[in-house]
Amino acid sequence: MVLNPQKILLDLQNCRLDRKNAIHQLINIINKSADVSKRIESIKILMQLDFNEVNLFAFFENLMISDSNEKIRTLSIKIIKDRYQEQAFEPMCWAYKHEHSIKCLLYVIETLGALEDPLISQYLKKELKTMKIPEFRSYIHSLIKKKKIQRFNNKELAKILQNYHILKTLIKEYKRIEYTIERGYIKELDLSCLSHNIFSWHMLKKLPGIIGFLRNLRTLNLKLNKLKILPNTLTRLASLKHLDISNNQLAYLPEKIHHLINLETLDVSHNNLRELPNSIIALKKLTSLNLSHNKLNKLPESLESLEKLEFLNLHGNKLYTIPERVLNIKNLKSLEIGLNNISNIEKVSCEISQLQNLSLGGNHIDEQSLRKLTFLEKLQDLDLYDIKLTNLPDEIGELGYLVRLSLHNNQLTDLPQSVSQLEYLEVLDLSWNNFNKIPKVIFDLPRIKILNFSGNKIKTISPSFLKIKSLELLDFSYNFIQKIPNLLNQLEHQNHDFHIII
Repeated sequence: MVLNPQKILLDLQNCRLDRKNAIHQLINIINKSADVSKRIESIKILMQLDFNEVNLFAFFENLMISDSNEKIRTLSIKIIKDRYQEQAFEPMCWAYKHEHSIKCLLYVIETLGALEDPLISQYLKKELKTMKIPEFRSYIHSLIKKKKIQRFNNKELAKILQNYHILKTLIKEYKRIEYTIERGYIKELDLSCLSHNIFSWHMLKKLPGIIGFLRNLRTLNLKLNKLKILPNTLTRLASLKHLDISNNQLAYLPEKIHHLINLETLDVSHNNLRELPNSIIALKKLTSLNLSHNKLNKLPESLESLEKLEFLNLHGNKLYTIPERVLNIKNLKSLEIGLNNISNIEKVSCEISQLQNLSLGGNHIDEQSLRKLTFLEKLQDLDLYDIKLTNLPDEIGELGYLVRLSLHNNQLTDLPQSVSQLEYLEVLDLSWNNFNKIPKVIFDLPRIKILNFSGNKIKTISPSFLKIKSLELLDFSYNFIQKIPNLLNQLEHQNHDFHIII
């Protein structure tokens, strides 16, 4: 009869089989079955059972030392850690020296750290002294010299040893990585662009599960790789504050992403996301969320619960409207939602008056909707590029705190006189429009520093530019200017930091 672990469990639960016989049958599967999945399932069922009446230490010790399957060795280590701590020291020391799987090795070290024994403390300190990565070695030598290492318990010593072996493995595997170590822990890890060479054998297509052991990691950079899936082990990084997984091939995020409770910035731009897990709303400390250049056509409910969110980038998705849940994010200061399919922005203007930065370029916004922008009293940066704009509404002058205004790649031929009311405006981009002369209102802007008229139809440069004392950069490239006027020398003499491009 072929034994089945689930049937054994069912028979035990229904009292058709006693515990002792159930344990015996499960052990029989583990020892004799050629089906690895059944062997693993049998061990997991054993872990649920109370088998104290049967001493299985030697059985699990043998699995840990000699089984060829990494998962089975890992499970055996966990069982010894949980149930046989008094007998664990010697087999764990043996495994530490001979285990070739980094994952199993990390669990061995974790088990050693869980044991309260002075001998283990001595053993861990001895192993720490042999570390070869300079940042680790110098830190341990400093602790020894100052006699501070005595303050560390076994768990803390084991964590440092784990961090060392993880970094050693990553360096061996990927060579070109950057990292920051503080007090024996990896705090920042940069694994970006490991697949920059298409002929490389070390393309990062799958995130190593060992990353999940870096419980003190604050910053993780995985951008510009070929990742398609993020393992759930990533969500164990409870100390993580900054995560960059942009420019990969991700189709979804882990549902357990809400476990990253300390996350402050998340960059998932340039992936293949069609939706976000609802659990993302649990990231209460998130201040910056970059979702640009994905395939999102909707956002999770209750997004407004991200009360600390200040920067939201939705540029280059497939949104047809700006969801109410975005409008209700009370501390939102920057919203980039260009290059979608949005036509109406009235609700945006009325309900998120605290915005300082708004990017709407590349949508299908009508001029009537733009008149509602006057509600955005605190707006400092506004992008209205590439929206087929022929006239800028007079109401633009009511945005009294505007510092930067981009209107490039439209169909403008003039500017309304109300632009002169933008007394704080420093940067004005009017490139690639239909201007054949310079609007007079330009000369009434008291703080303007950068003016971009490139890609228009302008033939002459007005002497009135001499009135603008604040000017630093003037761009007239790709126009019809044939003669360079003498006033340019005067402008450069007037302001040594001034530059002109013709």
